[in-house]
Amino acid sequence: MPGVNQLIDNVVKTATSVLPTSSYDPLLSINKIVEYKRQNLFLLEIDGIDVISVFSTERPKLNLGEPIVYRYPNSYEKFFKGVGEWQPLNVVLNDIIAPNVAEKVFNMAKKQWDYLSAYSAYPSDYKMDEVRLKLVDPNGLVVESWYLKQVFFTGDIDWNASALNYDQTDRLKISFQLTFNDAEYISGGY
Repeated sequence: MPGVNQLIDNVVKTATSVLPTSSYDPLLSINKIVEYKRQNLFLLEIDGIDVISVFSTERPKLNLGEPIVYRYPNSYEKFFKGVGEWQPLNVVLNDIIAPNVAEKVFNMAKKQWDYLSAYSAYPSDYKMDEVRLKLVDPNGLVVESWYLKQVFFTGDIDWNASALNYDQTDRLKISFQLTFNDAEYISGGY
């Protein structure tokens, strides 16, 4: 019965004999079988806002914080993990006339704080559970999904993300930040 080392040598010899030696370029062969995720192939689904109005966004960011240091009296130190915190998600929307995106964003912000009555709602009234970020491949199949949970506006909601100007014909945009309590990552699928 052959030894383990002899079996490994046989596998290596077989594998190297199959590969062409003169023109083998590992980068070329990898590019033929690998499809990269693209920046422009994504869908952002925000409760009440159409997917077609999204201009740009980003993937969620998690800040794990600084390590916690415990110093013993004899100058010995131990390090422990920091406290994780999700960073706000920046979103820029195209301000589409129909359906009126500016009005939808305004109504969502009004749920959080009503400027007429100065009413600040309970979290169950204004937090959105239906915010999903999906990355798709060139064929439209979902390859990565992020489910953001208990989402709400923070910071400025800027209806002037692109200023009004008679000399410009660019699209108007609305920008804001979404803060969320938790996110779930799902590879592929829905």
